[in-house]
Amino acid sequence: MNCMKKMLSTLCAATLLAGCSAGTSTQTNTESTDQKSYTIGVAQLVDHLSLNTIRDAMLDEFEELGYKDGENLTIDYQNAAGQISNLDTIMSTYASEDVDAIVAIATPTAQAAQNYADSAPVIFSAVSDPVSAGLVETIEAPGGNITGTSDEVQVDQIVDLILELTPEAKTVGVLYNAGEANSVSNIKRFKEYAQTKGLTVEEATGTDLTTLQQAASVLAEKVDVMFSPNDNTVAQGFAALSKIALDAGVAYYVGA
Repeated sequence: MNCMKKMLSTLCAATLLAGCSAGTSTQTNTESTDQKSYTIGVAQLVDHLSLNTIRDAMLDEFEELGYKDGENLTIDYQNAAGQISNLDTIMSTYASEDVDAIVAIATPTAQAAQNYADSAPVIFSAVSDPVSAGLVETIEAPGGNITGTSDEVQVDQIVDLILELTPEAKTVGVLYNAGEANSVSNIKRFKEYAQTKGLTVEEATGTDLTTLQQAASVLAEKVDVMFSPNDNTVAQGFAALSKIALDAGVAYYVGA
């Protein structure tokens, strides 16, 4: 929740202090005649527990800060249903509606929102590597009217956990969507650290649940354990993918 509080502090600073001139702030009938109403576009790539938790926690924090959806705050929530092609349409709609800020949940969502950061400040979450994803210049100085929080996976700790719980493991199969920048970044770091520990890494990728299931079925037959990073495509179909590992008797470690 500390991460979410940082995100909300950033968001409030962007919308309530700096970003108001570009938005749709209007007077409302509240106890204070100076209080304004704000419209915030909240978009996520797909519906799954990790991303939903971020969205719901954000709304809870808003209420704690005195901003309630339907009263002095309007949340325009959009879900791309796992289709990256839908994200640009969502963001262009936000721009045409002149929202006060855009909250982008997950790396592909943030990358789409970045193209519209000149019309509203963008605050992202569930982004593993914002620098490699091209969202910010540096962690310390993001630039470009966009900032947010990172959920970078501590891959070294996961590798160490694999060696602790499954010390007989020699080969790790990594399963992910190579089209997600966050997954590519985490897998790269995972492979580098795993190899220093003497582990062999086998890769398998897919672009949707069907191809991921096919890849997982092949992978589970030739590795000792499996790993997936914070990957939205994996998360969406995790029940099916974890069953494949379970049926094969392969321990499955995940980033989230």
